Amino acid sequence: MSLRATWFFWLLLILPLPAAAQAIPLDESASPRQRIQAQADWFDAHRSFELSHDELNRIVARADAVEVRLNTAAYVGRQARIFLVVPAFLPGLVSEAGMRMSWSTRGHFAPGAISPGQRVVLFSGLVTEPEMSDFLDLSIVLDSRLMSGAVNVEMSYEIELQ
Repeated sequence: MSLRATWFFWLLLILPLPAAAQAIPLDESASPRQRIQAQADWFDAHRSFELSHDELNRIVARADAVEVRLNTAAYVGRQARIFLVVPAFLPGLVSEAGMRMSWSTRGHFAPGAISPGQRVVLFSGLVTEPEMSDFLDLSIVLDSRLMSGAVNVEMSYEIELQ
């Protein structure tokens, strides 16, 4: 091994490696509604004869102005990413393919879409407030063929420091 290669090898051993981002659950207990009431609309076959088979089985549930308040006091002044997380298994859903949720926002958070088993960036940037809040307008599309009963959509929030 050459002197240059030996020096490079030892340099790699002593340099600190960047720590992998660790997801930390965020407290959302200050959010006014922990359970969200959604209005559902099942496409009615009598409304149109031009609906596809998939459209006949689609249920769209909407919940407007869902206020989310996240306790970010421990992270003020830090660069971070906040994720919305939906677990892979949801009671009432037979398959992850049976649900897709999208949202628009009215403030800090980014709009987006998610399916069970995913986590999506809701915010990326400098945390400037001890409590970050926003209103989400949710749209949940369900496939009735992949439901075993009422679907309980559970969301949680995580933060990763950068």
